[in-house]
Amino acid sequence: MKENKRKEIFPFFKNNPDVIYLDSSLTTIKPKVVIDEISNFYQKYLSTIERSNNLLTEKSKEYFLRSLLKVSRFINARTTNEIIPTSGTTNGLNLLANSLLDNLKSGDQIILGEFEHASNYLPWLVAAKKKNIEIKHYKINDNLQFDYKYLQNIVNEKTKLISLSYIFNSIGTINDLKKIKEIVGEKVLVVVDAAQAVGHIKIDVQALNCDFLVFGGHKMFAPNGIGIIYGKEKLLNNLNLFNYGGGMFEYYNLEKFSYRKLPNKFYAGTPNITGIIGLAKAIDFIDQIGIEKIQRHCENLKFLLEEKLNKIEDIIVLNPKIRSSILLFKKKNIHAEDISYELQLHNIFTRSGFYCVNHDNKLLNTKEQSIRVSFHYYNNENDIQKFIDTLKNGGDFLNGLFNTNKSKKCA
Repeated sequence: MKENKRKEIFPFFKNNPDVIYLDSSLTTIKPKVVIDEISNFYQKYLSTIERSNNLLTEKSKEYFLRSLLKVSRFINARTTNEIIPTSGTTNGLNLLANSLLDNLKSGDQIILGEFEHASNYLPWLVAAKKKNIEIKHYKINDNLQFDYKYLQNIVNEKTKLISLSYIFNSIGTINDLKKIKEIVGEKVLVVVDAAQAVGHIKIDVQALNCDFLVFGGHKMFAPNGIGIIYGKEKLLNNLNLFNYGGGMFEYYNLEKFSYRKLPNKFYAGTPNITGIIGLAKAIDFIDQIGIEKIQRHCENLKFLLEEKLNKIEDIIVLNPKIRSSILLFKKKNIHAEDISYELQLHNIFTRSGFYCVNHDNKLLNTKEQSIRVSFHYYNNENDIQKFIDTLKNGGDFLNGLFNTNKSKKCA
């Protein structure tokens, strides 16, 4: 599809024709086909499954199961038994942290990263403190790459789990998950936060050999409020339950309780059926374009913007030469919030701040907030040119004038 035609398939841009949206790491604009698919389901089907044994619920269930199969195939899971719907990445990581650490004991060790998104740090931290589980941190080297040698040094017989991002939320680095699994070994569980990876790069859970992988739909053209936990079937069979209620039990009375087999074991209550259906349609949309094409398109835009920013005085690109859809930069003596404010006056939307990563300033060797530009399929070179023109001609950017609140917002 031609560059100038891409935005036409997203109703948001029809209603907001002057907006330059450069914040897809926060959330993605939804294509018309996804919106129509959800609307179609509500108009033609009953929006629940299984609770009543009639043809209406059976039709909805068939739609739901077909959608789950698409999700399973999208990440190359072995079966839909390995797919658990959740409300999003954060919810999935919280569920895993509480369930997986429940079986650990005082003195066991888990590995996290100081530069992980808060959603992949805080759930583990809180659960670990309750059990007196030791936390160690992997490291990032000066080139903003994962330090694999250091990981080898901190893994020992007490290590039970490592949880890390496939693509870092702030700097966009892609981590070699297969190599990490080889280093920690089969006995150490590898949990992957794929929130920034899904919809940008090909995910093959079998090739990666990860034990669990979590992502949300809203960063890949799908609705809000839908997410997925992938887990190896043998691990999910032994995973402690985290929800109880209708739909997941086989039998119970006042003295005993038994639950259904996978995946129904985790289906307490009515699942987000329309969310799964919207997610499946978003997968169709991505597959029609080609995930490799999306990745290449976003990386090309990132490098083009990097090239143009390097020509502007006092602009510092904080993640140079990294192949990613994400670019971080700051401008000397100008507060990031002031730049963001000026950009918004010209209908250009980015992110400013620390991106819910507590140690970004340490990692990037700066005490200042930055601007994050993140691309997706609907962006083009015209967006970049308008962005650059605005930076060059955007006024004084008086430092600190518009914002003195440095609270850390999450996305």
